[in-house]
Amino acid sequence: MSKTVENLIEKCRRLIAGASGRTGELKQLGVSESQLTQLDASLQQLAVMSNDCEAMRAQLHDKVAAMHAALDAVKGSFLSIKGTIKQKYPQEEWIKWGIDDKR
Repeated sequence: MSKTVENLIEKCRRLIAGASGRTGELKQLGVSESQLTQLDASLQQLAVMSNDCEAMRAQLHDKVAAMHAALDAVKGSFLSIKGTIKQKYPQEEWIKWGIDDKR
């Protein structure tokens, strides 16, 4: 859970707890008990969504790391093969091998 969401959830929980026993005073302020109930339901929904997002972030982090490892492997193989061809053939023949380097 991000710090922003975590802080908001904590503040809302304290507000709900503090307002729970004061329905009479809240009504005078124009705040109904159903508004508190709705806030609590929305808060629970937010917490679930935030936890889901955190799980997705963790999965994404792992997949990005795997993708970077694959990228490094492909890049290394490409450079190795290209280097071998460039060493064995003159520059004029590189294009036949799909190498458009100038040097």
